[in-house]
Amino acid sequence: MKKFIAGLLMVLLVVSFIAPAAFAKPKLNFKDVGEGFDWARFAIDRMYEKGVIKGFPNGLFKPRDPVTHLQAIIMALRIMGWEKEIDFKSELPKKVKDVKLSWKEGYYYVALAVEKGLVKSEELKNFRPNEPAKRYEVARYVVRAIGKESIAQSHMNDRLSFKDANAIPKDAVGYVYVITDLGLMKGYPGNLFMPNKPVTRAEMAVIINNLDDLLGDNDDNQKVTVTVKGIIVDLNEKDKTVSLFTYGKETTAYPGVVQVSDIEGLHYELDTENGRYVLTGKTTGLDENVNKNILVFGEVKEGASVYMRGPILEVKEWYLLNESNTLTFNLTENTSVNKDGKEVRLSELKEGSYVEIKAHDKNIISVKIIK
Repeated sequence: MKKFIAGLLMVLLVVSFIAPAAFAKPKLNFKDVGEGFDWARFAIDRMYEKGVIKGFPNGLFKPRDPVTHLQAIIMALRIMGWEKEIDFKSELPKKVKDVKLSWKEGYYYVALAVEKGLVKSEELKNFRPNEPAKRYEVARYVVRAIGKESIAQSHMNDRLSFKDANAIPKDAVGYVYVITDLGLMKGYPGNLFMPNKPVTRAEMAVIINNLDDLLGDNDDNQKVTVTVKGIIVDLNEKDKTVSLFTYGKETTAYPGVVQVSDIEGLHYELDTENGRYVLTGKTTGLDENVNKNILVFGEVKEGASVYMRGPILEVKEWYLLNESNTLTFNLTENTSVNKDGKEVRLSELKEGSYVEIKAHDKNIISVKIIK
């Protein structure tokens, strides 16, 4: 009997260790978050795992759908840890009851948003919870959530550097200043902010994930393992980081810096870690991006003059590299690199290679060199 009880206790002990992993919240692979959303997949997965963002039936995330005002404030309340304060049995303020909502629990989120200062009481009259939230409106919610309202107010009369700064409502300038200064939201190519553009669910996931990083949540249990494919556009040996262009194709590409040369006529060159190329073909727009980092898809051809400083690279398409289309991951001593089914050295990683990275949070577990 003693042996039986001892054996039973051992089984129970083993089960107690296995159970948390066995019944852990499964990671949902959203069917509609494909390769075109590599730039947002990390944030979507991480925010889903933390319960900040929810999916839809049939494994859908609907990344292209605009986020509504109600969804935006709910995500902000969740990432701040305030959702647990809601008492769904409490009496609602009269002003909140006047808001038009088809979802009963939504009234409690609006009430909490008012209590926490994300939405002011006087703004409830024109609050449209089910309409798409514009970029400047999301900026306002986020800045208020992190307690930067006074800083925003002090910058309301600033002249922002965006080309479309005049399109930003006067009472939103300070919010845009703060959220971009903190790096929570970025501009678009051409130095545009597009304040009236609705924020998509994928973009909102990135914003909230950036906010989570800013808040400094280091709970290891919330780290997410993701797999991302893209083209290596930067290898920083000093910082031990790898940056991927996530809109990449499984083909040869050339990352580098645009230069101008007047040797045998004015033309553009691409300065890369593997040498210099003379650019021909679709080079329209390069004049505005001289000395900037770009990625070129093209084909190397014969015929360069002996006076030119490199072979000809016929440009099929090119992209300006920025934070909106690149992801940066950390190399660690445990990072493995695989090529043709064999493990190789880190030195095999080259800029321009098409790779698949598997990372836990932002620390690379493995890199598979595809091309």
